[in-house]
Amino acid sequence: MRSCWRLAWVATSLKTQRLLRLAGVSELWPKVRRDAIVIWSIKEGLSREECDDELWRLGEKTLFRCVMMPNDRLGGRCVI
Repeated sequence: MRSCWRLAWVATSLKTQRLLRLAGVSELWPKVRRDAIVIWSIKEGLSREECDDELWRLGEKTLFRCVMMPNDRLGGRCVI
């Protein structure tokens, strides 16, 4: 999955936005806090799971629905 993220970032932003439209999801808008976090995650080469962790940590909706496990089991991490 990490390579897919990098491939999406390597493509021009116009192509990336077009791919998102074709997938039927909204385009990334850097002025939107959640989108800015996703853009930053892609730039940093984070995996989808790491991006979700960042979104969760910053109080934003994650990319996929997740369930928080108790702190004693997984350190309070989001799992699918």
